[in-house]
Amino acid sequence: METPNNLKITFTCTRGDLIYIKYYQRKYKSVLRKAKKRENNRYVIKSTDRTRAIWRLSNREIGKAPENEEKLELRIGNKFISNPTEIKIKLTHTS
Repeated sequence: METPNNLKITFTCTRGDLIYIKYYQRKYKSVLRKAKKRENNRYVIKSTDRTRAIWRLSNREIGKAPENEEKLELRIGNKFISNPTEIKIKLTHTS
């Protein structure tokens, strides 16, 4: 059942409830920040090209879209090829 757009539902919270909510919002944001830092560090450490990994993280943070992170697949018969170099070779040899 849908509610009409002009119907507003309001909740009343006590001051104590609001303090409780704010406290756990701050905790949640803090945990998310730490988890994000930990994951970014793991990503950079596991990367073979650390400078490139740092730039990718930076670009992802500022919202710049990655240039080519789309997964490319070519199906030839029953075989799927996802390596861009192999796809190029297959396409140039079939022409």
